[in-house]
Amino acid sequence: MELLPLGPVVMIDTPGYDDESLLGEKRIAAVEKILHKCDIAVLVTTHPVLNDIESRLISLFKKNGTSYLIAVNKSDLMASFPKNEENIIYTSFLEKTGIEELKNALGKCVKNETKGVNFVGDLIGPGNIVVLVTPIDSAAPKGRLILPQQQGTAFTNYGTALAYMQGILPRVIAPIPEIKSLV
Repeated sequence: MELLPLGPVVMIDTPGYDDESLLGEKRIAAVEKILHKCDIAVLVTTHPVLNDIESRLISLFKKNGTSYLIAVNKSDLMASFPKNEENIIYTSFLEKTGIEELKNALGKCVKNETKGVNFVGDLIGPGNIVVLVTPIDSAAPKGRLILPQQQGTAFTNYGTALAYMQGILPRVIAPIPEIKSLV
């Protein structure tokens, strides 16, 4: 989905990190697996003082080098709360406050995370042929695969880049005898 000012995002809710049952072990393993893949984590809590489980999650974010924010929800129930705390945004779903601040803070994290993003570089090797299929649209949304960047990635990895417009991919790949990988 698109979330302004971020652009395209995938959000994954990972409940059950505090589940101590047999199923909980599987949930915890799933959460930790997802955290290895995510760019930014948002820990949602209802109190500014983190409990042991939340502190473990923050340690895991730091260990993985994952940018993170803490969204303290239900701030409308607090008499007061500190301002300008690093990585902490106070929100209230009920009063609809703090949401823009959270989105803006996420946007700042994304700007830091996307420097040098390499979507396909680890998939391209010397001599590989990269077929880039692109719409005729000069205004690609932020965070999308952009043709010149991906051509550059192919060249950097000593591959060959071919660019075609949408709709003709079957004609392009039909004569290729063996396709080893397709992204």
